[in-house]
Amino acid sequence: MKYSCIFVESKIQFYMNSKLFIKGVSAIFLALTFASCSDDSSEPVIEEPDAIIVSQVTPNSFSATISGLFSGISKVDLALGKSGILYCESSADVESLFKSWKEGNDNSGCQIFTGGKNVSDSYSGILTGLFPETEYSFCLFSQGRDNSAREISVIQKFRTVAFNPEFSKVRIDNVHYFDAIASGSVKMKSEDLASCTAGFIVSKTENGSVDNSILFSFDGADLSNVRIQMEGLADNTEYHCRLFVKYPTASGEYDYRFSTENKFTTRNLMNTAVDLGLPSGIRWAGFDMGEYEFASQFESSPLYYWGSDKPMVYYITSSGRYEITSVDNEHYDKETGTYADLGRQISGTEYDPVHRKYGGKWRLPTKADMEELIENCKVGPQKEIIKDNAIYVPDYDVYISDYINYYELKGSNGNIVKFRLYDDLWSGTMIDEDYDFGDAFRNEYYKDAIYCLDIGYSQEIAVRYAPRGSRMSIRPVWDPNMPDQ
Repeated sequence: MKYSCIFVESKIQFYMNSKLFIKGVSAIFLALTFASCSDDSSEPVIEEPDAIIVSQVTPNSFSATISGLFSGISKVDLALGKSGILYCESSADVESLFKSWKEGNDNSGCQIFTGGKNVSDSYSGILTGLFPETEYSFCLFSQGRDNSAREISVIQKFRTVAFNPEFSKVRIDNVHYFDAIASGSVKMKSEDLASCTAGFIVSKTENGSVDNSILFSFDGADLSNVRIQMEGLADNTEYHCRLFVKYPTASGEYDYRFSTENKFTTRNLMNTAVDLGLPSGIRWAGFDMGEYEFASQFESSPLYYWGSDKPMVYYITSSGRYEITSVDNEHYDKETGTYADLGRQISGTEYDPVHRKYGGKWRLPTKADMEELIENCKVGPQKEIIKDNAIYVPDYDVYISDYINYYELKGSNGNIVKFRLYDDLWSGTMIDEDYDFGDAFRNEYYKDAIYCLDIGYSQEIAVRYAPRGSRMSIRPVWDPNMPDQ
């Protein structure tokens, strides 16, 4: 941490009842700041025993430790009289204010500090609650035990500094359709951390206001290297990102300090919508919801409960190990054992996780969309993407393979979409209540069944059904016929 250091030396002398005087008081002013300074230590430097030390307590509160010498004062005067510091915010008539007090006017606009310690001839007092970016004038004073004979020293000044944390340049990477990674660092005094909040502000406009931007806050004492995922962004949109520190001001309100901005643009989701020449004009996404491109990030697609956008994701940590994020079914009541009624068709509704996340004309495919896909596209032979670090997760009875087998479905115009082998994909269509499952499935388990697209082993892609308690992947579709919302 750096300090901006200003040293001021003066001789202060005055007398009280011809017995009191101050001998050669050397005053050194040390104003702490976060700007550059030749002293990189973490503590103020005091080169002489008698000094004024101005230090920052919190972002909106400073203190000043003022030391000096009172010589020749009797113990009785020290006990029954007054001695200390006379101070106020600096102004053009500050000398007149102090002179008025000396002449006996107590309401002169000055503040009197009578605390501190008197040890022999030495005195030391601490002024607290000082405002940032403020110049103060002060002098030592003495007053006899009969409340008369007021004396003051030569008037001195000091100035507190502004709260000024040091920011690094904001770095942006891993930019996708609805999220990106921001990283950077903030340097400030450790005593400021308790009263400050730091984070990233993301806005669609340059230097956007806090009220009209997205804030991503982070906590913790170590702000030397912060990395955070910014979610909830819009696709194909330019954003401006900067670091911020929110801090309390002297008035009790809050204010912000900002770093310089870095801008980035999220990827265009429409680039993933594959036109297969289908009669309806519907376009299928090139990968499942929760991914950035087919098979690039996950060994298996993120899984969801029907009507939920909370993924159970298989992913690789920085240590190279697979982990699973488990979530509860938000639409299932464990106490009653029943599911919430979302409707028989949720595609394009408020319960459609695709439409909630992607917006616009994006939605879950319906049963009819899946049937149209199969009827109008040719299924190609199995293909393979080789990956590493295969693992079996016994707690979830999941085997995550070191390779991915997939099919290509080719449309009438030659465009293709890829589907993982063994993928099961939710539709937004629930099976009719009077649907006949046959003797093999006449039980409560299938009474809330949902149609799904099942990617089988032997070039078999079919529309089937699955109980609502299943977890499946989601392949979004873009529907040009969907009304604007």
